Amino acid sequence: MKTAVGILLAAQVWAATLYVSAPSMAGLALLFFLSLLGTGSALYSAVLRDRVREDIELKVFQRTKELEEKMASYEQAAVTDALTGLLNRRGGEEAVAPHIARSRRINTAISFILIDIDNFKSINDTYGHSVGDSVLEAVAKTTRQHLRTSDLAIRWGGEELLVVLPDTDLAGAVHVAEKLRVTIALLDFESSYSVTASFGCSELGDDDFQVALSRADMQMYMAKSQGRNRVCPTF
Repeated sequence: MKTAVGILLAAQVWAATLYVSAPSMAGLALLFFLSLLGTGSALYSAVLRDRVREDIELKVFQRTKELEEKMASYEQAAVTDALTGLLNRRGGEEAVAPHIARSRRINTAISFILIDIDNFKSINDTYGHSVGDSVLEAVAKTTRQHLRTSDLAIRWGGEELLVVLPDTDLAGAVHVAEKLRVTIALLDFESSYSVTASFGCSELGDDDFQVALSRADMQMYMAKSQGRNRVCPTF
């Protein structure tokens, strides 16, 4: 009799372990059947049920955490430019909205800088797209490094970057743009080509973000028309 009880208990433990490691309907049925056979050991059955429940809850918790981490990773990837690591256009539009709302709420300045790498198509055509990608990465990196943590750097499209400067008026934006212009022009690519960029700045007024961005775009094209590698407007 003791041998039979021992075998039954061992079988129950084995079934519980099997179910916890690989939950399935078959495993659950086996565990339930063995528990019925062992109803004479009420204490053991209660302990077994508690153990199985705890193990299942732990696995559910771990699986939920894994899914949440994957979801957060997917969401981050959806708003990040894969090449430069900056916010992409979608992520930038989402990120700039609360900054503009704050600017309206507390009546403080917010400004924008559009950066366009000069002669970028020529770099791609002459040296290849891999070199063009390296140029974009370097310009994006040095831009991010020379901004405050509160500022936003966005790959707005192609070879164009957008910088958002909270608590900064137009004169301050021009000052930041000039520092970036010099820094980018000094980048060393160990080759026969040099890289410069043109900058257009604007400050948010009573209009909306798109209008302010259009003004920065016009200023950037003004810088292009005046010979590139410069900041507009000038003070």
